[in-house]
Amino acid sequence: MRKIHFLLLLVSLGMPTVAIAADMEQQETPTAEQIHRGEDAATIERIMRRYPPTERDVTYGVADGTVLKLDVFAPRNKFDRRRKAVIVIHGGSWRGYDKTLLAAMSNFLQKHGFVVFSINYRYVREGKNTWPAQLDDAQRAVRWVRAHAQQYNIDPDHIGALGHSAGAQMAAMLGEVDTRDNSDHALAQYSSRVQAVVDASGPTDFLAYRQPDGDAILTDLMGAPASKAEPAWKAASPIWNVTPTTCPMLIVHGRKDDQVDYSQSEVFYKLLKHNGVPVKFITTNDGHAYTTLSSKFKWAYGSKAFLRKYLGD
Repeated sequence: MRKIHFLLLLVSLGMPTVAIAADMEQQETPTAEQIHRGEDAATIERIMRRYPPTERDVTYGVADGTVLKLDVFAPRNKFDRRRKAVIVIHGGSWRGYDKTLLAAMSNFLQKHGFVVFSINYRYVREGKNTWPAQLDDAQRAVRWVRAHAQQYNIDPDHIGALGHSAGAQMAAMLGEVDTRDNSDHALAQYSSRVQAVVDASGPTDFLAYRQPDGDAILTDLMGAPASKAEPAWKAASPIWNVTPTTCPMLIVHGRKDDQVDYSQSEVFYKLLKHNGVPVKFITTNDGHAYTTLSSKFKWAYGSKAFLRKYLGD
């Protein structure tokens, strides 16, 4: 009985992992390569059955032959005014995993009245889809959502973005910079800027991300090492794009993060404050992925409260 109650509590928190009950079921997270090769389709299907979107694999664009898909998590109860929307962006070093990774968080926000659009984007691989392909896709998703505001009964002027890890870097950029590629005439009239961002464990300064693996990951992403492309590395770093017009930011970061140094979020927070940007910083005694119940609670309920504050109820 205690196990059942604990599991129900985790479900209510929107446990942000590939499997909501991983701690109880000992189910492993699929690797990026497994998902790439389609070997973990069964796990993805289990996730979708547990957290079913109201619409699955909706096409929001095509880029360089890649069909871009998103899942929609819309509240099922009727509402007498436009709802607020949130773009959810999963992590995976810009080269793996899938939108199902944050299905639990998407479901959590859905239950609290948000219309959630959880997106896939182009992954960097073998020299293809280098940055800023990922930014272009995320910006396209925001503009696509605005173009379909009436269909989904959302307020196009109040859209937020939430991301974890690499997805947090992309989400932060959505709150800082305007549309880079406006070649799609069907979406040209719509802005890609969001009005609030949740940055969870995101790398914000590529030039300070100096771990050996991090250097290799970012060199692949940027298509060249920092020594040869420093301006591009800066341009892709949220910390180098902060201005007084940056949207409100919630930063969530674990002090024990061994993948993205906690100090990056500390510096990002101070710079946002210096520029007069509304910002809140939630710290956890956890690592890069939030594994403790306390961390999951802080991220889930902290995000809900922050998004409601800056997007409205």
